[in-house]
Amino acid sequence: MGSFTKADVRTQVVGNLGDPAKLTEQDIDQHIDEAVLAYSQLSPNVKAYDYTGDGSTYDFTFPSDFVDGFSSLLSIEAPQGEQIPIYLTQTDWLFYRSTTSLKLRLLTIPASSVVVRITYTAVHLVDSDDVSLSTVPSTDIHAIVYLATSRAALELAGEAVRQAKGGNSDIPFLPGPATDYRFLAQDYLRLYNEFMDVPLDGSKPGLWTSGSLPALPSWDSAPLIREQRNPIPSR
Repeated sequence: MGSFTKADVRTQVVGNLGDPAKLTEQDIDQHIDEAVLAYSQLSPNVKAYDYTGDGSTYDFTFPSDFVDGFSSLLSIEAPQGEQIPIYLTQTDWLFYRSTTSLKLRLLTIPASSVVVRITYTAVHLVDSDDVSLSTVPSTDIHAIVYLATSRAALELAGEAVRQAKGGNSDIPFLPGPATDYRFLAQDYLRLYNEFMDVPLDGSKPGLWTSGSLPALPSWDSAPLIREQRNPIPSR
């Protein structure tokens, strides 16, 4: 899906800043990571994961990229593989928190070899140098560049203020005053919001799908076809 790396984004961020004032690659990469996380909150990475029943297990561990507090569980298909997909209703499962982690508990135990497929949201990834590992669509590189530029400009604005007050600085030279960087940060944040269709009133755009796990139903929007009975073949 992705067709760009952090190096591609970094090149454009440096170009937007004009002079990065000796910000290191690590500094800029941190802003890129922050931009990817913020982007993921509006346009998350939707993934699927399969469990296979054994006739006794009812608590299932979420995939490693299911982030507690960020990810949403969108649907549970069980048994997986029917021509007309069968989805569990909200009364067929629950989130169960153990002493160490959050679990998916199915209230009917899947029989041996029965496949249960979940769809869920995860944080996107922009890899340092491997395009194949990046998950942000190539058309959305602009969103990452705009927001990373805005955040980097804010860092430079703060550093400029510290220099103006005579404080110590790790950056020996800044080519412009703090207000220039603030305006630059505002301009690129505006470009990001326009690209992501974020309303001016600050409300969430239509593509927003993340939220607090305990308050979410099993999907943010119901499937077109949904089985109302408990369909899992049990032990």
